[in-house]
Amino acid sequence: MPFDDWSWGGATGGRSPRHHPRLPKYERFTVQHRITRADAEHPEIVDRVRDKLVDQVQRWCDANGYHPGGGDWESSMDGAFDTVIIRLTTAITPRMDGEWPAIRQAIAEDEADRKAAADSKTTVGDRLDALAESVAVWTARTPAEVREALTEA
Repeated sequence: MPFDDWSWGGATGGRSPRHHPRLPKYERFTVQHRITRADAEHPEIVDRVRDKLVDQVQRWCDANGYHPGGGDWESSMDGAFDTVIIRLTTAITPRMDGEWPAIRQAIAEDEADRKAAADSKTTVGDRLDALAESVAVWTARTPAEVREALTEA
């Protein structure tokens, strides 16, 4: 199985991250699949499920700019549904090659912009409150006062 050849080292080649202080710490990514208890008794079915999970991890890593590292397999019984859950938890590290640093910087800037917009006083809710106050002021006026105010403007 291709997963068995992966090492926990990821981009570090098996060395501890402390030997490479510029490399980011590991993150974890988990995928899982349910099979029936009867299917779990057939090694070829379990191997196909494991291959599928490894492929899912690789596709996710390729699409999101990560390197997959080593992983842990876990199987657990779900008695309520009479199924077996096969779970793969993989160590992943962000890719720092190609365009990924620029993409990560753009994502970080976008998140900062969203946070700033959410924290600012010009949010949609504040603008709606100001509009409601303005409507309240105008509706309190008589038609003659409204006509007079509009002709002055």
